[in-house]
Amino acid sequence: PTSGTLQIVRSLSKPTHFMQTKLTIPSIRLASLVYLLMIVLVYGGSFLLIPVLGIGINLWVNQLFWLLGLSVFVVWKKKFSFRETFSLRTTRPGALGWSALMGLAAWFPAVFLLTMIDGLISLHIGANPVEMAPQSIVQLLFLVVGLIVLAPLCEEFFFRGLIQKSFEGYKKNYGWKISGVLFGV
Repeated sequence: PTSGTLQIVRSLSKPTHFMQTKLTIPSIRLASLVYLLMIVLVYGGSFLLIPVLGIGINLWVNQLFWLLGLSVFVVWKKKFSFRETFSLRTTRPGALGWSALMGLAAWFPAVFLLTMIDGLISLHIGANPVEMAPQSIVQLLFLVVGLIVLAPLCEEFFFRGLIQKSFEGYKKNYGWKISGVLFGV
């Protein structure tokens, strides 16, 4: 080979600035896929586990495994920065208000759709055989502690950590808006 060819080969084997740039937080595409997987696991797992474990323990499984565990696993597996992905910082009061409003706005149509779907299923297939009320004091304790302590912590890491951080890479104010809507859904 000529010296010109060797120079080209050497320059191609050296990492360029673009190749050296490593993504330290999940991309929007990856965060969206993780969100979709989390939804499938939560609903599918609840359908299978509530009759076996009860609603209280199922809540803990959903929060620890499908929200917190899934997001931590993805960040660990892809070697993203835990500090950057899960750094929860204070939010401006205006952003917090808008986020809560967007979550509530998405919640009402979701409840309406859920009620309509449940009614259609009950009409055509039959009533839901799964009892959603806690069946024992232990289930009630798991449910109450899970709703008051565990759910807010796990959901903060998932939505304000993984989801919001990923979408902030696109546009700064985009992250909290999208995570608020996805949380409401």
